[in-house]
Amino acid sequence: PFGSKWVQSEHKKAMETLCTADVTCPARMTENVDSLISCDGETLTDPFFGLLGIEEDDGRTTFNDLLQSYTDNDFIYRSGELELTDDFIDTQTKQLQVDMVFVAPEQSTLTLLQFTA
Repeated sequence: PFGSKWVQSEHKKAMETLCTADVTCPARMTENVDSLISCDGETLTDPFFGLLGIEEDDGRTTFNDLLQSYTDNDFIYRSGELELTDDFIDTQTKQLQVDMVFVAPEQSTLTLLQFTA
């Protein structure tokens, strides 16, 4: 029951915001509420949460930001828009990568911890 309401809510949100004139969404998504909303990221032309997508060497589009912006705040204000931080990771998110940098100046050491989900 809750899951169904959430899927319907996300589908409605996508139809109103993502599947606009400049973004072509496949019929399987627009006609099927249970499709889990998966527009092709390549068609996203507008900034997402005020961030411009970065085209990676492997063809993926990524949106890079500080994790703390989303974990410590309920809202984020960018480019004249107030966004719910809970909406940053949505059904279009294919992968989440977190990079953590640790520095020990006394030891002249820098360590990068990277994990992907």
